[in-house]
Amino acid sequence: MNLTHIAFLLGYSNQSAFSSACRRWTGKSPRELRSAQESTLSA
Repeated sequence: MNLTHIAFLLGYSNQSAFSSACRRWTGKSPRELRSAQESTLSA
């Protein structure tokens, strides 16, 4: 699922607003979180 779709489903007006909120909550960008998740799953 792409980031724009996720942002829309969560009620954000655009991907940038969602990315900013994600960084505030977690300290990481959505891309960084996805990369970490993928490396965890492949280990």
